[in-house]
Amino acid sequence: MQLKVGGGRDVIKTKSVYSRIDSRKDGLRILATRIRGRGLPKSRYHVWMANLGPSEKLLSLFRFGKISWADFARRYRHELYDSGTFDRSNKVIKNHGQKF
Repeated sequence: MQLKVGGGRDVIKTKSVYSRIDSRKDGLRILATRIRGRGLPKSRYHVWMANLGPSEKLLSLFRFGKISWADFARRYRHELYDSGTFDRSNKVIKNHGQKF
């Protein structure tokens, strides 16, 4: 997925943390997930921003098939623009207010 930012000059691209790294094209690699994952080397990303990932509750609903991908995407977008109040209810991640 690509998202044009700043009048169309800058582009945000999404890809799997396991995709091949292309240092000429990738730019800053941000890991946006609540839980980094066991065995994931830090060389796969430049910075980990847990608060950009979906909430633990939302991720759990999707992983266990209780909501569709479309519903997950809609709720996740809502969380990204939320004031950050949902972060207080997360049990694992406790770095409130680090959303940039």
